[in-house]
Amino acid sequence: MDTHEKSGNGSYMEHTAGGGLNNMEAQTSTKELWTLLKVSSSLASTLELAEVLQIAIESAADLLGFDSGAIYTLEDEYLYLGATTPPLPSEFPDE
Repeated sequence: MDTHEKSGNGSYMEHTAGGGLNNMEAQTSTKELWTLLKVSSSLASTLELAEVLQIAIESAADLLGFDSGAIYTLEDEYLYLGATTPPLPSEFPDE
């Protein structure tokens, strides 16, 4: 048996002859990692919760292919709308 035939998680042939990640899986993985990096960078760059929530919901909706989304925060026993995509108009009431 050739030493290149086996690797830790499958054969050398599987990894080189189409058994590894296909292009679509690689693109999805790259997009997921990019989204995670973008959200984590925003966490590191701001202490503004509203901004972090906005980036998080926009990134999650984009990653999942949704047209809209919302994040709610739980404070005491009440849910509050934290962020939406698309963002709500500024004149939208808070309560």
